Amino acid sequence: MNSRGVIYIAYGEQARIQVRLAAKTLTDHNPGLPVRVISDAPFPRIGRNSQLQYIHHEDTDIGARYVKLNIDKLTPFDHTLYIDADTRVRGDITAPFELLEAGWELAMCECTRQGSEAHGHVNEVERNATFAEVGMHAQAMQAGVMYFRKSTAMHKLFSAWRAEWKRWEDQDQAALVRALARVPVKLRTLHRDYNNPNGRLIAHYCGFARRDGLPNARPV
Repeated sequence: MNSRGVIYIAYGEQARIQVRLAAKTLTDHNPGLPVRVISDAPFPRIGRNSQLQYIHHEDTDIGARYVKLNIDKLTPFDHTLYIDADTRVRGDITAPFELLEAGWELAMCECTRQGSEAHGHVNEVERNATFAEVGMHAQAMQAGVMYFRKSTAMHKLFSAWRAEWKRWEDQDQAALVRALARVPVKLRTLHRDYNNPNGRLIAHYCGFARRDGLPNARPV
C-alpha cells in the first residue's frame, strides 16, 4: 500500500495553537495516521502528548499560501491529506484515501457558491479575470481540505497553480480553478461533511488561525 499521511501548515502563534488542537482531534479519531506540520520552528512537547513532527520551511507570504502550493514537493507521503489548521476532525476521515488507491488523483469539496456567485472573497480584478478566462461554469473548489496522490499530473497541476497564484498573490481558490482548466486531473468531489463548519467529519472554522487573532471566524 502507498504511504498515507496528513499535512498541516502553521506560521504565527495563532496558527500554531490551532494546529495543535486540530492535530489532537485528528489523532483521537484516526490513531496511527501520520501527521506532519510545515512550519518555521519545531513544536514543544505538551505534557505527555507526543511532539508534533514538523517539516522546516521558511515563511514566504502572509497567508502561507505559496507554501501550501508547494506541498506536492514537501509532503513525504505518496497519498496526502492536506487540512487547514482551523479545523476539527470529528470521525474517521480515511475513506477518501481509498479513492486515491483506486486511481483518483485529487479529492475535495465544492465551494457552496458556484456560477456568478463564486470567488466572492477574491479581489475583483482576479475574480473578473477568472470568469473571463474559464467562464462562470467552471467548478469552484474548496481547498482547505484536499486529498491528493503524487503523480505526474498532480505535479503539473501544482506547478500551474503556483504560476496562476503568482499573478495576484492573493487567495488560492480562483487560481486553482484556472490551473485545473490548464491541467485536468482525475478529480473526485467529496460530501460537504468533509469541509463545513457543521461537517460531520471535518468542521472548518475559517479565520481561527489568522495571525491577528481568533475573532471573526467565518464559514467556508
